[in-house]
Amino acid sequence: MRRIVTFMTVLTALVITSGPAMAYQIQVSGRVLIVNERGWTGRFEFPAPPFKVLTSKSLVYAAVQGHGVYVIDISVPAHPRLVSIVEKGNDINDISIRDGALIITKTDYSLKAYDIRGRKVRDAVSSLLAAPKPKHLAVGRVTSVDRGWAVIRLNPNASVARGSRIEIRSSRLSMVKDPFSGKTVRRPSGDIVFVGDISEIRGNMASVKLSKGDFPRPGDEVWTSERTISGSLMAPSRPAGVFTAFAEVYPQIADSGSSDSDSESTGYFSMLMKAGVYYHGFGPWSVGLEVSPLQYMGRTGHSASDTVGAAAYMIASYETSLFAVGLGFGYQHPLMASQSFSDGTRIEHNRLGWALVEQARLGALDGIHLFIRYQSVYCRDNASGQLRGMLGHFHFKLMLPLEMRSDLLLEGIHSNTLSFITLGVRLAFRGMGGPGTTYLKAYMGYMSFTPYYSEVDPWSEKSTAEQLDISGPVVGVGMEKRW
Repeated sequence: MRRIVTFMTVLTALVITSGPAMAYQIQVSGRVLIVNERGWTGRFEFPAPPFKVLTSKSLVYAAVQGHGVYVIDISVPAHPRLVSIVEKGNDINDISIRDGALIITKTDYSLKAYDIRGRKVRDAVSSLLAAPKPKHLAVGRVTSVDRGWAVIRLNPNASVARGSRIEIRSSRLSMVKDPFSGKTVRRPSGDIVFVGDISEIRGNMASVKLSKGDFPRPGDEVWTSERTISGSLMAPSRPAGVFTAFAEVYPQIADSGSSDSDSESTGYFSMLMKAGVYYHGFGPWSVGLEVSPLQYMGRTGHSASDTVGAAAYMIASYETSLFAVGLGFGYQHPLMASQSFSDGTRIEHNRLGWALVEQARLGALDGIHLFIRYQSVYCRDNASGQLRGMLGHFHFKLMLPLEMRSDLLLEGIHSNTLSFITLGVRLAFRGMGGPGTTYLKAYMGYMSFTPYYSEVDPWSEKSTAEQLDISGPVVGVGMEKRW
């Protein structure tokens, strides 16, 4: 078992030289090696606290996790001197000195011996004394996954340490064909859902920090591994078996007036909202319910039903880690829903009716991607009176990861009565995309409501088509939760 030096460890060693024996007192305080001999004191600072220190002759061998074994010459106690670094940059599990050889055990189970009988550490006297090629060994099971961490219960005989490379294999049952019987049977999928290093061990429990695209679940098996660490900034794997809910609100203090008149505009409150719930299945599919956009244009003197508009729909998608395409159906209730009419010269539509939604995503859901949605509305043409498809809205979103926990978002929506564009950021407040993840969002941009309405001329008593114009800067906030 490795011994970690946290505060101060005092080691006293009898250093044997070619002359009379001299007693050195060696102290390790945090990252500092302190050498005392007959009133002389010298210091040497390591990049991290060493977890084991040995001496032979007038040399000190200090194992520093992640940095290798430091060889320090203390023949002049007042001036400790770095001789060399053995296994520089490697993770060390233990060191020992036997018969003039420095024996180093690394976390990948290899064992190397170096000749230290002279003043210098020579090349390994044997390249791999007792290190058969590591095999994949079962070491435990995942007990919980939350907020970007997975906790593992280790088997009693598990031979792992902090920094050991492991992989997590899915235990989710799936229908597969048995090649021997030819029958379809249910068995664990065995898909590799995480590869990384153990972060901490406490008793028979270990923890690993997850990255983007790592989605282990409780009950999954844990094995030793030699694979490359999983997770990706730009193209992480899609979440599977995960619910996602989000809500965004964009309040606005805007100017309002008629776009067809010279009347003075006044400032008042308006708002746009988006919300939805999705389930990403274990297979290449997802389903969801979304309300986007929901519009409120404030007090404009019109009826309450005309000041609120929304589009709501259900969507089913075929999705993979790098691509998705979906189709949905719903209903659109626009702003000024009662004001679709013809004045003899112009035919205006606020477009009330059933909606068809088509969407696609190019790129990873939590990585770099471009999302496009086209919604068409089927309503009656004011000129012909016939039912036909018209533009409901066009929606796009471009996401660019900045680093593992933050993303840049450029988003816009356009229709015949709405213009909306924002630039924002998404921050992973808790977790890294799996269950228990919470994202916080903030936006700045511009928004304009321009629904059509009728206005009666008091002199001619005829109705004319006008277009309300509510526009100005907008800020927004949002939250996304996964479970």
